Amino acid sequence: MKADSSPPAGNPLGTAPVGRLLLQFAVPSIISTLVAALYNMVDQIFIGQRIGYLGNAATTVAFPLTYINGALTLLFSNGSAVNFNLFSGRGNKEEALSYAGNGLTLLGVEGVSLGLLVGLFTSWFVAVFGSTADVFPYAVTYIRIIAVGLPFLALTSGGTLLVRSDGSPRYAMWCSLSGVLLNFVLDWLFLFPLNLGIAGAAWATVLGQILSALLLVRYLFRFRTGRLERRHFRVTAKRAKAIAAIGAAASFNQAAMVVMNTVRNNQTPLNAQQYKALQDEIGLVKLPANLVDRTDWQDEVYRTGLTQDYQLSVTNGNEKLRYYLSGGYTGENGVLKKSDFSRYNVRATIDNDISKWLTVSASVAYSDYTFKGTGIISGTGSNRGGVITSIISMTMEFPDADPMTETRRIRSGGENDFYRLEKLNELSRSCCASPEKRAPG
Repeated sequence: MKADSSPPAGNPLGTAPVGRLLLQFAVPSIISTLVAALYNMVDQIFIGQRIGYLGNAATTVAFPLTYINGALTLLFSNGSAVNFNLFSGRGNKEEALSYAGNGLTLLGVEGVSLGLLVGLFTSWFVAVFGSTADVFPYAVTYIRIIAVGLPFLALTSGGTLLVRSDGSPRYAMWCSLSGVLLNFVLDWLFLFPLNLGIAGAAWATVLGQILSALLLVRYLFRFRTGRLERRHFRVTAKRAKAIAAIGAAASFNQAAMVVMNTVRNNQTPLNAQQYKALQDEIGLVKLPANLVDRTDWQDEVYRTGLTQDYQLSVTNGNEKLRYYLSGGYTGENGVLKKSDFSRYNVRATIDNDISKWLTVSASVAYSDYTFKGTGIISGTGSNRGGVITSIISMTMEFPDADPMTETRRIRSGGENDFYRLEKLNELSRSCCASPEKRAPG
């Protein structure tokens, strides 16, 4: 078919000034990203307040699944959007629409296939992702329901790139925001009045994804570049190869996150019998045979991390005098308990053009930060190389409280007591001492 060399009707990408395009396309994307980050925070707050840390842990176990879906989505969405833009810029509407249709088909097939796979083998995925025994039933329930929404998530995540490429960044923004806002409402409804537990949180997420996908499908019937016909959705090997070639880099980067999260979730500490076997092999101490597991140190140390970053700036002036004021706050609650960071910053700048050859400028900046949490990597009081190393190598036989009094829990001690692991080291020396050196009683 002969290419149509006229620019796509209604699409400003080929005609509007670059400065206007930056604002028109960047601002909706930034808003979507900010709201998505807010969604993750609010979702965890709802789950944590209603279900507790086991619910938060279940969603953490599901993170690798999100990355898998993201990797496959990027593989097809980035490539189809780029090729769509290239052929649109050349005036070849037919080929541009074919790449859009091929990309949407591949996204649909990917989402349905992954959803079926996860739904059929949920328990296997949960085990591979590193769930503990306590979290396992919560994670299975959550992920099995989330699998229903994977086709809709893939279609929305990838399809919004094509909507932006078609010259409708605001509509793409509302596709994403609508699902997030519905999720907020349903999270509260399902978790508090209806008390549906972790299943309610999962269904709130899925229904939000379905709404976003429906809005996206609605847009496909009024595509600006041209009408999407059935022939455009027939995947060809040539187009699929071109799509995958461009999307591979972003996909592999996302896939690396799957490996990192899976490895991190599967770093389990030694249980009591494993620790005894290790010490017996070393031969320096002899431990009793009746050791039992008392403490999962990962549960005692890790938590759901939270990062907040707020910036506000004001600028104004005239031809000769200009001023700029800004302030910001950054707060981080690390995934390790008591590893917190907060920073405040203020900046003021003024420029005054005295003459054509003389400009006077003044700038004042202030920053203050607070950091809590030492010994994360190489604890000053830990004889095991810091907290991260300690929680893996420390036996689960040790209790997390002073066995002499049972009143002082390590994790609620002084500011740095947890990271120094003072009581834990005392317990280590006491338990691991040879029988003849142990104190009587």
